[in-house]
Amino acid sequence: LFRSILKVLAEGDPPPKEFNSAKLYIFPKEEGTTGPSKGRPISINNTINRIIATIVMNCLAKVLASWLHPAQKSFVVGRSIDDNIVWATDMFYEHEDEASQGHL
Repeated sequence: LFRSILKVLAEGDPPPKEFNSAKLYIFPKEEGTTGPSKGRPISINNTINRIIATIVMNCLAKVLASWLHPAQKSFVVGRSIDDNIVWATDMFYEHEDEASQGHL
């Protein structure tokens, strides 16, 4: 099944209908409650979909990291949005210091 789906996708054909399907389960927040408003929803995706998505993501991540500008921090392995937050904070306080000294 896995190979047949890979072949279909590699040939550019649409995946089987169940490929992008998910089952939705609602777990009660408290014992004895019923109804969707009193529950925690969780969706369980098709396993083959998740395996293929992970393989593609891992292959693309290596290539995309070399193409993306160094300022792109989020969603790149080895980079963190925290770096941009630290940079922005440093720049803010640096300019604030300059302003207080009459340089701006």
